[in-house]
Amino acid sequence: MSRVYLIGFMGSGKTTVGKQLARKMRWSFVDTDNIIEKELGITVQEVFDQLGEEWFREYEQKVLTKTTSFQNTIIATGGGTPCFYNNMDTIINNGLCIYLRMPPKEIVSRISQSQKIRPLVYNLTGIKLEKYVEKTLVERETVYLKAHLIADALNPNLIHTLEQQIKRYFGTIK
Repeated sequence: MSRVYLIGFMGSGKTTVGKQLARKMRWSFVDTDNIIEKELGITVQEVFDQLGEEWFREYEQKVLTKTTSFQNTIIATGGGTPCFYNNMDTIINNGLCIYLRMPPKEIVSRISQSQKIRPLVYNLTGIKLEKYVEKTLVERETVYLKAHLIADALNPNLIHTLEQQIKRYFGTIK
């Protein structure tokens, strides 16, 4: 069971951290949103626009289930992935789950500066974005906190710290 699932709110660095960790550990890296986009041939934003969030969440669950057979892989999930259906149980039971925790103000700053289109907040700015992030983070954090490890996403030594924790969790890494 050599899988690491990175969970956390949008903008918390799951993809960036996941790529760096995978490179350092010589593992594979996948992002569930990227898998969805490749399989469907459209962006996550287009899925939300054309098929709706409920359809997206159902498809996201199928993609997550596929990842349970991956070996030596860092898997970045969508921010909402753990919060729907039994996804958090799937994650916890099939790998090491790490919550990249970040303060709401930093999340808002990152989302505001990001070029990435994020379906749930693409039309929110300023105080509306702040309120959405704060409210949604409170709701989701009850699920996020079930992770095996909680990591400070702003830790300047995050990659090294996580690599050491992963090695301890799995024993020696090949």
